[in-house]
Order: sequence, then structure tokens, then C-alpha cells
Amino acid sequence: MISEKFQLKSCSLLFLLLITLSVFGCDNSPKQSPQERINQLNQPNKISGIAYIQTAGSDHIAAVNLNDKRVSRIKLDKRLGAIALDTENQILYVGSSDGHLTTINLTSGEKQPWLKVTESISAAVFDGTMLYILDPVIAKLISYDISKNTQLNTISLEKGQDSLSISTKNNTLYIGNHLTGNITGFNTADFTNIFTLEKAGNSIHKLSQQSNSTLWIAEGNEFKDGKPYGIGYAKAQAQAGGINIVVPNQREIDDFIYVGGNVVDIQFSPDEKYALTAASRMPENFEASLAVVDAQSRRIIEQYSICNSCHVPKKIDLEDEDAVIHGLQVNWGIKSFSKASTAMQ
Repeated sequence: MISEKFQLKSCSLLFLLLITLSVFGCDNSPKQSPQERINQLNQPNKISGIAYIQTAGSDHIAAVNLNDKRVSRIKLDKRLGAIALDTENQILYVGSSDGHLTTINLTSGEKQPWLKVTESISAAVFDGTMLYILDPVIAKLISYDISKNTQLNTISLEKGQDSLSISTKNNTLYIGNHLTGNITGFNTADFTNIFTLEKAGNSIHKLSQQSNSTLWIAEGNEFKDGKPYGIGYAKAQAQAGGINIVVPNQREIDDFIYVGGNVVDIQFSPDEKYALTAASRMPENFEASLAVVDAQSRRIIEQYSICNSCHVPKKIDLEDEDAVIHGLQVNWGIKSFSKASTAMQ
């Protein structure tokens, strides 16, 4: 009897030992060296290109090399209001707060003289042939024919409608209202009102649309119901900015990705695997930054400094109120800075 119990106990112990070895590893695979672990963490960048960031109310455009995180800037002589990129012809359109427009050839570095086109420019997008402009002074959305330097169509804007995005696939312009949180869609050809998405966020900015029509909306979270709300304000219920995700036909926020700061713009990589976000006033380090979000897992996988990478090497003091950006355009796949830019590192 004792022998049987002993045999049974021995078999049980042997079984547990085998299970333990199988679970915790008794394989002959080689162990990773410290350098191999470092190499595993330091994977090559997931995205490649040059990001152009319009700083708010200043006279320069920051440029971040997504390949190696170096920073440069393009200096102009007016307070800027908007930027829009023509990737096919490598032209950067720049609008000023006093209603002027210029172009920068990113290949040659040549800048054209300023041209007066409206009273003020606070947002702009380009669809391949036409430039669309928001003018906050006259409260109009304007379609502007570049080849003829002529305004074509205009429509009036509501109070708070101050962000402009475009889906060239759907021929749709999206105007966000940071006061109401509503998004209105217009046809690019004739400005026909296509739809209105209500309560897409607290204090929304620009958005980007995936090929499956899902909207990723920059949520600044500065205000809620017209009152100060987000990071940077001494409110017990303050929330950081991020990305509101709205799934087609649901007409409500399906998910939220925490980014931090005041998120103002989002751009998808050409394969839509990643989203690059731009955020102002990161209070943790007096910074504005870019964050790379994996579109499938919806997690941040990389970040880039904007303001400090430019100011620190030049020993220029940067205060929190200076770390404010307004727009983002990405020249995907490009490896080097434009001849129009000046290296800051």
C-alpha cells in the first residue's frame, strides 16, 4: 500500500516537473545577449518622411526628419496662418494671418513673392488642383484656383468653425467647430452640405479619414461646454488631448486614444498603418511634439520633439505659451530636408 502511494506520489512529482520544464523553458534556444536585447528595442523607424509643422502666430515652419529626428526650420517674413502640401509637385503652400499666400518649392528651395488673396488665412488644404481656405475675418470657406489666382466658390461659416480637413477619395471637406464639437462635411466641387456629425468631441481640431471611412479626430480638450477643461488648466476634471475615433454610421465616439497636450492635427501614413499626430503645449516638459500611433493596436509607439529640438541647440528660451503649433503636413518617404530650410541641430 505504501509502495503504491509512493509510486503514485513519485509519478505526480515527475509529471509536475515535466510541466514546469515545458512552461518555464527547458529548450536549447540560445539566450539573447544584452546587445541583442538593445537591438530588439531599437528597431528602425516605422515611418519615413519630413513633417512640416506650422507654428501658431509665428514667422517660421518647423521641419522634423522622421528618419533621424533632426529638426530644421523654414523662415518667412509674415505671421503664418496655414500650410498645405502638394506632394506631386513638391510645393508647400503657406498662408499668412493677413491673407497673403506664397509657395515654396521643396526641391529647389525657391520661394515665390507673397500674393494677397483674402483678408486672413487660418486653415488650408489642397486636393491636387484646388486650394481651399478658411478666412476667419470674413467667416468664409473659399475655393481658390491656383492656376488662375482666382476665388471660385465661397460659403459662410458659423461661429467656432475654424478647422479644415479633406478626404480626396470622397471629395469631401470637413469643417470642425471647436465650440459645439460638430463636424460638417461639404462636397469639394460645389460646397453642397453632405452631412453633420454632432458632438464629435469637446474641443476638436483637424481630422484624418481612413479608407474604410473611419474618422480620427484631433481632440484638444481645451474646453468643455464653453469652459476651460483640458491640460494647462487647474481643473480637477481636466483631461489631456488625444484622438476621438468615430466609426462610419455610428455617429458617436467609438474610442479615444490618449496622446497628451492639445492635439491639433493627424496625418495617416500612405499605407494607413500609422497615424502621426501633432500636439501643442505638452505641460510635462514645455514642449510641442509629434506622436506615432499604430493604427491597429491604437497605441503610441514613437515620439518626436519639435520645439525644444529647435530652441535648445540655439540656446533660445522656450516658455509654455510659446510651444503652440497649428498644423501638420507630411512629405512621406522623403529622406532629406528641403533646400528652403535651415538646420537647427
